[in-house]
Amino acid sequence: MRVAFALSAAWMVLASCFANGWAVRRAAKLTNAQIDACLVAYARVFQAQGDAWTPCWEDFDKRFLHNVSTHWLIAGTAALLPVLSAWLCAYAYSRNKRRISTARRADGNL
Repeated sequence: MRVAFALSAAWMVLASCFANGWAVRRAAKLTNAQIDACLVAYARVFQAQGDAWTPCWEDFDKRFLHNVSTHWLIAGTAALLPVLSAWLCAYAYSRNKRRISTARRADGNL
């Protein structure tokens, strides 16, 4: 039982760190793609002035915060869902095993 608790705790820490990092990297890639699209759109407009970066960088923080807003949800789901599923399966297995062994003893079929 102690091993199961230790493995569950280790899984939750490692999975949440991995999933959080993955979600933040995904948000950064999406934001970079949005900035690239913005630069392409504004390059034609500001080609003569050479100031295509300003309107794109003004929206960078807003876009990144929007893209990264679900990273805790992803990390929490990756950490908790497998652990809860494993404990539920272990409980169901032990409960069925006890019920079957109790029924066999009651019938006299040890």
